[in-house]
Amino acid sequence: MKHNILWGIILLVASLSFTAKAQKAVQGQFSVKGVLLDSLSNEGEPYSTIRISLKNNPAKPVKLAVTGADGRFDERLAVPGTYLIHFTSVGKSPVQKEFSISANRRNVDLGKILIAEATEMLKGVEVVAQKPLVKAEIDKVTYSIEDDPDSKTNTTLEMLRKVPLVTVDGEDKIQVNGSSKFKVHVNGKPNNMMSNNPTEVLRSMPANSIKSIEVITEPGAKYDAEGVAGILNIITIGAGMEGYTVTLNGGASNMRVYGGGYGTVQSGKFTVTGNYSYNYQGSQKGFEDSYREDFTSQENKFLESHRRSKSYGNFQFGSLEGSYEIDTLNLISFSMNLMTGNFTNKRIGNTQMTNHAGNPVYGYGSLGNNESGFGEVGGNMDYQHSFKKKGELLTFSYRFSHSPNNSEANTDYEDTLNVPYLLQNQYFKNDASTQEHTAQLDYTNPINSIHSIETGIKYIFRRSKSDGKYYLADKTGEYKYDQDMSTQYDHKQDILAAYFGYQLKYKKLGGKAGIRYEHTFMDADYKNKDEKFDAQFDDLVPSLMFSYQLAPTQSLRASYNMRISRPGIWFLNPFTDTSNTTAISYGNRDLESEKAHSLSVTFGSFSQKFNVNVSANYSFVNNG
Repeated sequence: MKHNILWGIILLVASLSFTAKAQKAVQGQFSVKGVLLDSLSNEGEPYSTIRISLKNNPAKPVKLAVTGADGRFDERLAVPGTYLIHFTSVGKSPVQKEFSISANRRNVDLGKILIAEATEMLKGVEVVAQKPLVKAEIDKVTYSIEDDPDSKTNTTLEMLRKVPLVTVDGEDKIQVNGSSKFKVHVNGKPNNMMSNNPTEVLRSMPANSIKSIEVITEPGAKYDAEGVAGILNIITIGAGMEGYTVTLNGGASNMRVYGGGYGTVQSGKFTVTGNYSYNYQGSQKGFEDSYREDFTSQENKFLESHRRSKSYGNFQFGSLEGSYEIDTLNLISFSMNLMTGNFTNKRIGNTQMTNHAGNPVYGYGSLGNNESGFGEVGGNMDYQHSFKKKGELLTFSYRFSHSPNNSEANTDYEDTLNVPYLLQNQYFKNDASTQEHTAQLDYTNPINSIHSIETGIKYIFRRSKSDGKYYLADKTGEYKYDQDMSTQYDHKQDILAAYFGYQLKYKKLGGKAGIRYEHTFMDADYKNKDEKFDAQFDDLVPSLMFSYQLAPTQSLRASYNMRISRPGIWFLNPFTDTSNTTAISYGNRDLESEKAHSLSVTFGSFSQKFNVNVSANYSFVNNG
């Protein structure tokens, strides 16, 4: 009986596996294509909205897209069936076609489809518009995640591959405007957790919790002056009705297992949204081999090294957001987030030196183990007051974050043979953390439809602590504390900032100018070396931008931008490090901020299928 049950389970698992593979093989292999032409000129109808739905459920589209500049379209569909494809264009009568795809007819070519001018006299007009997925503005490009049907099943990281000016490579590494130096904001507020671990966090977030993603390539005066290539601003969705929604997700691969959930609850004026995800990730074994031949020596002729390594770890992410509408003019919102993670790397190595005849001269083996833990806990509290004039806002916000970052490593040597230099087993442990308090007051006033201004002040208090202890083993194997190699410091930083910005919008022309001032106080205390120092910085950061809208999805921009980079404590610390007598080092406490100036002219064209962004840039750096 037990054997029958066991065989039944095996057959059931095998059949489910076969079904899943068969389904996966079918999905994504269907397509429909054609070209939409103007009925009079017989020219391609550009950027016409395409809406594809199943015939038995026409109200719910399975695909939203636009035709290309020449009117052509080629769309992929997931499952077979009978579909309706609907075309709409400004000033034209809508066109609808029916088609079917099946296992025997996977690719459908609708050929030429004509769309005519709308000349009908109507008693009443019902306007039905489909929002464009991509919108280009003066200083940013916005991708509407909620209007893309793929967001119902994908993660935010997967949707990010569609966002213009953002690239996600095969290893899920993210770049904005060609650089990995970018910041992540959520609803306009900086989010250190996402900025430090964007891939892991965005992979954990379901895309149906996101309204849109803004790519800000030219940060203006409102944003921190510390140099970044751009900002990803993620706009989340609040609940739109009474009740609750819950979404669960999960998956597995040969290197990763993950799962999580997202939920929203709304009752009257109170809204709460929560998100949690857990990831476990492990890598395949890595191998590294190196060979070196010394042509100046016959004795130490060949050096050969072999290393093997493997790493694994887990990552957890959770967030909670809420808001309460006091009345039509006052809104309170809050958010909390928690992230923890730890990774382990183990490695084994072997090194051997041989002479010209291949005989061993010296050699040794090594064993290494590195463990690191990181995380962040933080919270936001915002109060927003709206004035009677639409768009006029006064916002006060406070943000706190605490980020522990601990590591532990040891290296042991074995099977040593005639090694001519000292090899000592070593152990290192570092307990570090950063706390940050931020208070900010912002005011926005759209004076009229053409002119608007924004201004604000900001204060940041940041404190970083690190206690790094280094131990070396003596000849007896006993570990002893090494004062010179160890570092224990307390680093405080106060930043006071104020900004003013002006924006112009007149027909297709846009302009934006701003100025930001930042004053920085810095104190550092190296407790184990009895060394203290301080520094101050004054930075004035201007920005200027002009744009011209060539078409709804095409723009031409010219801009000047300046970003700063403050010297870190390692560059400022005047303590003379003599632990290595052949490389004595010390810092300069009189260093000032690095100022990077950038001039650029950019042409952007964005559509559903094809995105082009061409830039001519000139940049120079003062006090690099």
